[in-house]
Amino acid sequence: RNDYERRLVNSFLARIHLIEGRREECLRAAQLGLRQGDSPLRLYYPETSFNIWFDNAGVNHQIIPSPRYRTFVENEPAEAGRIPLRRGTNPLPSLTAVPYFVQDKYNTDTSPIDLMTWQENSLMIAEMLVLQNNSAAALVEVNRVRESVPRVPGVPALATRTTTNLDSIKIERQKQLFATGLRTIDQRRFNDWHFPAAFRDIAWYHL
Repeated sequence: RNDYERRLVNSFLARIHLIEGRREECLRAAQLGLRQGDSPLRLYYPETSFNIWFDNAGVNHQIIPSPRYRTFVENEPAEAGRIPLRRGTNPLPSLTAVPYFVQDKYNTDTSPIDLMTWQENSLMIAEMLVLQNNSAAALVEVNRVRESVPRVPGVPALATRTTTNLDSIKIERQKQLFATGLRTIDQRRFNDWHFPAAFRDIAWYHL
């Protein structure tokens, strides 16, 4: 393997350790993982196997992002660089009188999805460092990620943070990993759910 492939494998190992709660192993692997500037590993969709985010959460929007994502962008307009949303144009019966938004991250049926990025790797490092009470080093990782967010025309760049903690890193993960399929994993890790408790004993809790 070349050096990039070694780093990529370590990033995936770090994710596995993160999910399974092995903090020291997660940090060690992530520190050997993808670095700032490394290309993401992307899944490319052919015409015969299109990106289902485009169909289910975009053009046909059977799945609509939580309103908190719109709030993130309203509070910090620069967040639109990593939380691309657009106004829904095909109203559902329950939404005909309410403006709603759908994801615009995957805007074609062949839009690629990032399977691993250096930004995710940095946020894993930040989380493990915070848990080791090393908030100063964690903050460096968080700001490195925030500085990489694509600029939105006419909007100032995303501001850097002056402090960080576990709660703020949870939110950074929600923003950075928007529409990548990793949110349910974090909800299970932190037992921090965004749907009613009544659903927790049925399929959605385990999806």
